[in-house]
Amino acid sequence: MKTPKKNYIILIVLVVSTVFVTLFISDVYLQKSKKESICYQYLNKIMLTELDEYIIENPNSIVYISNKYDLSNEHFEKEFKDNIEQLNLKNNVVFIDKSDLTSSVRKELKSKYNVDIPDVNNSIVLMFIDSKVTNIVIVDDNTNAYDFIDYGVFE
Repeated sequence: MKTPKKNYIILIVLVVSTVFVTLFISDVYLQKSKKESICYQYLNKIMLTELDEYIIENPNSIVYISNKYDLSNEHFEKEFKDNIEQLNLKNNVVFIDKSDLTSSVRKELKSKYNVDIPDVNNSIVLMFIDSKVTNIVIVDDNTNAYDFIDYGVFE
């Protein structure tokens, strides 16, 4: 008894479609299983395009620029979050996703705030006092979250 070609074609289509569905489901699972950073989960988020308005409304503030999936600064972010809670600064600190920080945006920030943000993979903390950048911190393994916040400005 000979099997018709139609059955082989149906079998191939079923196998290929099953493989694609499996790959799609695994991709969705991987996207959802990515762990977001502590600061991304905790802090208020704004887009870089909203920074000017935010600084006008909050002239004394801290801007944390990082990749929302970057877990390399977990120790710093835990200290940073604890410090923010301890000093009740949550309304003065915002998170900006680093993927928005293009070279053209860097130039724009330089012209508006006279700040030269380096093109590094590390997270960056910008401190604004009276709507001017007073401190830039490039977060690395040695950065202590308690060292750079000027306590008097935010009281």
